[in-house]
This record gives sequence, C-alpha cells and structure tokens, in this order.
Amino acid sequence: MPFDDLAQMRAEMLMRQDPNVYDDGASQLGMNPYMQQVGLFGKGKPKPVAPPIDIQRRSILGLKPQEPMPANLPAVRSSDVPVPSAVPVPQAPTQPIPEPTQPAPLTQLANKALNAPISRREVLKKAGQVALNQALPTPKVADVVPEIVSPLTKAAESAFVQNPIIDEYFSDYVSNMFSEAAANEPLAATTSMYTFIRDYLDGRVPEKELKKYDKLHDRAQKYYDDDDEYSDRATDVQSKLEDFIHDKLKLLKPDELYEANSNLHEEGASPEELFDYITETRGGQGLEDDSIVGKKAFIDYMNKALKWDE
Repeated sequence: MPFDDLAQMRAEMLMRQDPNVYDDGASQLGMNPYMQQVGLFGKGKPKPVAPPIDIQRRSILGLKPQEPMPANLPAVRSSDVPVPSAVPVPQAPTQPIPEPTQPAPLTQLANKALNAPISRREVLKKAGQVALNQALPTPKVADVVPEIVSPLTKAAESAFVQNPIIDEYFSDYVSNMFSEAAANEPLAATTSMYTFIRDYLDGRVPEKELKKYDKLHDRAQKYYDDDDEYSDRATDVQSKLEDFIHDKLKLLKPDELYEANSNLHEEGASPEELFDYITETRGGQGLEDDSIVGKKAFIDYMNKALKWDE
C-alpha cells in the first residue's frame, strides 16, 4: 500500500519486526533522515571495478577472446625456483712471466769456475805458486811476444814531443844569428830569411797579414836589386820586415828553425855543435844545467826533432 510519508513507512516497518529481538536503541541513531550514515573510520573509497570485456570490440580490433583463468593454480615450491648461478668476476689479464735470460757461454764458464768446490790441497798449491811467482823475475811482454810489442814500443819511443824550454833557447839563438846577419847585409839577410820561413807561415799567420808582408818583401827585394838598400825608403821597409821575421820565428818548429838558420849561414851544424854555439851566446846561459835542460837532453831532443837517430 502506498505510504504518504516516511513516518508511516517507518511505523509499518516497526510493526513487522520481531518483538523478541533485543534493541539497545542504537537502531534509532541512523533513522533520522537528516543524519548521514558513516562508519567508524569514515566512508571508505569505492573499489574500482574493472570494465566489462567487450568481446565484439576485441574481435573488431583483431584480438582473440581472452581465455578464462584456471580456478586453481598450482602452488609454487621453493625447490622449483632455479637458483641463479654466481656472476663470474672478471680477472685481470695474467702477465707473461719473462723467461730468464741465459748468460753468455763465457759467463757460464766463469761462474762455474768460481762456484766450483776447491779442496784444501788445491788452495795450498795455488798459494805456493803465488809465492814462487813473486820470488822469480816476471818476464816482460816484449820478451814473450816480441813481434807484437816491439813495433809499438819503438813507435812510442820515437814519438816526438816538443820541449818549450829547448824551443825557446833555440828560437832566441836563430833570432840572434839573424840580427847579426841583418846588421851586415840588411836587405840581403832580411829578404833571404823571409824567403826561408815564408812557406812555414801558411796557416799560422792570417792571410791578410801575409799578403801585406809579401808586398813589403817585394819592395825590399827591388831596393836590393837597384842597389838602393841604404835609402830611407829601403831602410823603413827593411826594418818592418825584420821585426816581422823576429816575431814569427817563435812559431816555427825545431827542425824548421834549423833549416832556416842553416840556409842563412850555408852550414849545417850537428846537435853537439849547435849546443856549443848556443851556450856561447848571451842568451844561452843555463842550457848546460842538467836541472834545466843539459847537454844530453838537448842532443837527444834535436836528434828526434831532425830525425837523425832513425
């Protein structure tokens, strides 16, 4: 039957309830139409409902009908799960071990000889051999191998080494002899001595300086040929050329000095005679002193310089 309002509907429902059911009055709390029914923790959110599967739409899109899931799935046991294998750890590349280098054959023999065991008898034998060698005179290498050592020894002994002390004595002597000759024959001695030493000066005197004195020598020679050696012009040229000769005589070697002096005086003195000539001059004092030079040292030196002892 229709109800006019909610109150009548409620009264009807109350009449139909079982009177034996205990009611503590809580049922009356939610019957007020103006009260909102809520739970203890508020109204819960509705669970999302999956939309129904449209089979026709799946067929239109070319999809097959979805097979229903089985009701009972088999249980998964821990023994059925495969245990993952250990991840291999990358190892550093192994360095090749260098093979030990074999020593040379001679080194192997030497090491073998050094490391070889030695008996007491051999130690005493070697000690006696050392004592015997010290007592006996040691032969020279030249006596054992004369064909090898003799030429080397001879070459070493024949090697000439200049002696600056003897060179200075000899240079002063030749310079003094040239001064005496130039005092008697100015142009003749000067032009002649310049000619004798000119070839020795190449490479020892600058070329520009040599060309200058070559011209002076030509002028002095012309004055001499014209018998004009005592004119002022000739004297000036001769004086300059003479000073140049005195200065450059110091650059000559002993054998070159000897040749220039012999050509100037047209005589060739032996080393013994030359020693006597030098000691008799004013600049030769001290040459005979053995602590300075001595006669024997001078003669040996000049023989080697002139190659007269070969």
